[in-house]
Amino acid sequence: MLSEEARIGKRVRIRQDHRSTALRGMVGTIEKRWGNPEYIALDVMLDDRGSVLFWYYELEKIAEGA
Repeated sequence: MLSEEARIGKRVRIRQDHRSTALRGMVGTIEKRWGNPEYIALDVMLDDRGSVLFWYYELEKIAEGA
């Protein structure tokens, strides 16, 4: 995911190469954006775990309607 693509309300998936194996592949919704617009951190409300903070590059976008 590119920094400029990360918008509040967008559905995302945690990348399969994420350092935490427990979070890999989980799905959630972006709730908040933090930091420089070109290098942001995101609060993501995961469907199964509550809110977790990620860097934008740790996420991948989910196609609309998926």
